[in-house]
Amino acid sequence: MGDMVTRREMQRMLEEVEQIRNQQHELDATVAPMRVTSRILRRQVEALLAVVRNNDQYSRTSVSPSILQEIRQAVTSLESRINNSPSEADLVKLQGDLHSMLGSQIDGFKEQIDEMNRANQMLGQQQTLLQGWMNRLPEMLDFSGLRNQMKYLDDRIDRSEANVHQLAEQVDGLSDRASREAQEFEMLFDLQHALGGHSGRHLLEEVLATAQDRLVVVFPQPDCAPFDPALIQQFRGFLDRGGHLDIGWGNLKASSNSDQPRYIQPKSQGPGQPDPRHSLLKKLLLQLNQLRQEYPDRFRFKVLGTDDNFLLCDRTFAVLGFQSLNLSSSYPRVAVGLRTTNDDVINQLSDRFDSPQIADQDAEAYFTRAITRYALEEKDGALADYSQVVEINPQHDLAYNNRALVRYELGNREGAIADLNRAIQANPSNAIAYCNRGVIRSELGNAMGAVEDFSYAIHVDAACIPAYFQRGLARTQMGNKMGAVEDFSDVIRLNDQEARAYYYRGMARTKLGDRITAIRDLKESARLFAIQGNQASHQQSISLINQLQNSW
Repeated sequence: MGDMVTRREMQRMLEEVEQIRNQQHELDATVAPMRVTSRILRRQVEALLAVVRNNDQYSRTSVSPSILQEIRQAVTSLESRINNSPSEADLVKLQGDLHSMLGSQIDGFKEQIDEMNRANQMLGQQQTLLQGWMNRLPEMLDFSGLRNQMKYLDDRIDRSEANVHQLAEQVDGLSDRASREAQEFEMLFDLQHALGGHSGRHLLEEVLATAQDRLVVVFPQPDCAPFDPALIQQFRGFLDRGGHLDIGWGNLKASSNSDQPRYIQPKSQGPGQPDPRHSLLKKLLLQLNQLRQEYPDRFRFKVLGTDDNFLLCDRTFAVLGFQSLNLSSSYPRVAVGLRTTNDDVINQLSDRFDSPQIADQDAEAYFTRAITRYALEEKDGALADYSQVVEINPQHDLAYNNRALVRYELGNREGAIADLNRAIQANPSNAIAYCNRGVIRSELGNAMGAVEDFSYAIHVDAACIPAYFQRGLARTQMGNKMGAVEDFSDVIRLNDQEARAYYYRGMARTKLGDRITAIRDLKESARLFAIQGNQASHQQSISLINQLQNSW
């Protein structure tokens, strides 16, 4: 389109061509009469010359030659001008050349004009279509909907401004509330100094002396609190005043190997380890159970299965994390806690003790609480918690093993063997599960099956002392005295402080007739029993030694 001649220039050129044609026609019309006139004039001049010559002959007067000469020159000039004017053939040829040149240009111009006309026609169609859309635009646009949305946006802006104002008021209220709550909470970074030199134990004693209605004390583990006779007596003093004392333990994880499977300890195997009831934990449990019997309506003791650590006094204040923490031998004992009088926190802590909750899928919490309940001799509760663990995780071999231990102690040996089978299926490398199943099989009279289980436990774990010990007992029952001596020797090799191994090896050597080495083993067992505080087993070893010496 940029190379095309504009329509205005084209029109102007066509007009010029037409003007040239008109001038040509006018020139032809003008020259033709002149040619005729010139011929007539020439003939008249010739006639006049003839008349002049005739008159010269017959007239006395003659025409002046100068006048004739001027006329002749004028006629000659006129003829010259007429002769020099373009001839009609030249004009026709010129007109033909002009038409040919203009025709070639005009054809290109016509093609461009046609293309422009087509473009104009397309633009006209598009303009018509656009005009149609413009005419339909009001119908397509929902002006009423737009107005409604604009109104809705205006309303929202108004509400937003109102909300901003309300939020500002809430921020001011929260600021005031934060100021009030700051007075309800006090962070105790060093509890011993913050409470005037009182440690966690001294704080507990102080609260016991001043509390009027209810005191709740929750420890993560029992060894966090020094339950000595003096403190137990202070518990009694508070209870005698009509107070209500609630003590809770989270779990026994800190005081026992909770991640290890438990061994079955048959009571029918003669002298054994020191009675676990004489341990600190059992002593504490006996004391707390005694308090529960003396004050059944005012003393409660619970296992929460959590790591909570708090003290709640008369619903007036609470201290969270009040016990002392022994950081290391290089630093003094430091206590960190938070003292609060906030009602919401106090109510939540009270509810946490009254209705302890464990998440449905928290297998670890149920497992830990089961261990604690078993240690507290709450065997039904331990059984329920272990059942919850294996329901959550059917491959929990430790839970199966420990539940088998509980069922065994409750007299359900078949159920115990079923649990041990599941434990072995879940974890074929659980040597203790094999060992426990061997103990129950031995009691059921299946000595061969018991020896097989003990041997497989040793195959899985060559350092499994209970497997060697129990297999030695089973071999003794089967009459395999040499095999029993070998098993008890392996026990002593792995633990030379195992008094029972010396005792039973001495018994086996006695039956083999080796009295000297038998007495030597029995004397060592008596010495170790005495060191361990197992006086009953010590006396039994001494009695057997005297029998052997007197039988010679």
